[in-house]
Amino acid sequence: MNIDYTITALMFPAIPLTMSIYSNRF
Repeated sequence: MNIDYTITALMFPAIPLTMSIYSNRF
């Protein structure tokens, strides 16, 4: 359960980062 929480905590800030990277590329 702690592993899932860590993955969620890492993925949540990664979503806007990935979107900004995509916007910069295209």
